[in-house]
Amino acid sequence: MNDRKWNLILAAGLLSAALAAAGIELMTMPRRDQTVYQISAETGQSAETTVLSAAPERPLPPKEPDLQQTEPVRTDEAPEPEPVNRNLNTATAEDLMRVSGIGTVLAERIITLRDEKGGFRRRDELLEAEGIGENLMNAVMAEFEIPDELPPEPEPLPDAAPDPPPQTEPALPEQTPVSEPDAPTGPYEMNQVTREELLGIPDMTETLADEYLEMRERLHGYQNFNELVLLKHMDPHYAWDVLREWLYLEGASEP
Repeated sequence: MNDRKWNLILAAGLLSAALAAAGIELMTMPRRDQTVYQISAETGQSAETTVLSAAPERPLPPKEPDLQQTEPVRTDEAPEPEPVNRNLNTATAEDLMRVSGIGTVLAERIITLRDEKGGFRRRDELLEAEGIGENLMNAVMAEFEIPDELPPEPEPLPDAAPDPPPQTEPALPEQTPVSEPDAPTGPYEMNQVTREELLGIPDMTETLADEYLEMRERLHGYQNFNELVLLKHMDPHYAWDVLREWLYLEGASEP
């Protein structure tokens, strides 16, 4: 083997070692066959051997991460949620306590009332449970339902107004019956006759009877029948034609 080739081989080896120590790889070095001269230990003669030299591999660019998010693989499927009981006639105390404002006590009262009734038929039956008002009843019925619910019972009609008591006329105060004057039994003595007896005389008026009595007091008793004409309302004809038959003056002589 000539010295020139041997020197080239050694130079290439040294260059490769230096580049490898510096971290530089020959990226563009083409593949080529190299001839290596080996000395046989048996014969002591050199022989040419062709060694195939592979071109250095070019490093691949780093793999970019996959920006597209992928759903994680679910190994175990989540159990399906249990269905919510919305039947008021089968709801448990825990079901009823889903309603805000319903605690353990009210839930037990609702269940007790439901058992007594054999199940609710109308929503307003909830009002019979102590502590349940209109607002809480509406909150319960927003969460539950009553199968085949009946409409609310119609409100009773107001009772008809009682008949007014019969109008009774006020009792009139008792009046003392006016007794009619007794039938005249005259004649009467002129200075003793009473007012009632005077009024019993035919055609006698109250005015004329009062004047008769007043004049008798002024005269301190009549002395003569003719004194009757002194009365203001006395008609002489009435005095002589009527009173003459009913009145007399005791101890007086006839005119």
